[in-house]
Order: sequence, then structure tokens, then C-alpha cells
Amino acid sequence: RVWNLDGSAGPVLFGHEGKARGVAWSPTGDRLATTGEDGTVRTWTADGTPLQVLRGASANSVDWHPDGQRLVT
Repeated sequence: RVWNLDGSAGPVLFGHEGKARGVAWSPTGDRLATTGEDGTVRTWTADGTPLQVLRGASANSVDWHPDGQRLVT
């Protein structure tokens, strides 16, 4: 789930099978990347719309390259 600083709930990011392990905002703030115990990395728009599923990336964390075009897990 994404939370707003005022404590209100934002979008729920459904997709990982099992627990999410890590999350990172893109440098521009318009996308998120998450990694889960299901071995996937998923990208989302800031409003929670799913974009991509990258398989075979069993990792505990994810981060964006400063250019916003690449991820590292």
C-alpha cells in the first residue's frame, strides 16, 4: 500500500504472490518498483497501475538508476 503523509491510504499494489521485500520510487517520482518473495520485480505508476513484471529477480531490495530507465536488484 502507498500511504499519504497525512495518514490517509493511497493505492494498494496487488500482484506479488507472497510478501513484498523492497520498494523504490523512480527518480521522477511517477513510478515505483517492488520486489517480492515470488522472484519478481514489478513496476507501477504512482497511482498503483501495474506496468511490468520482471521474472527471475529474487532479491530483497530494488533501486532505480538515476536516469530512471534501469533497475538494480
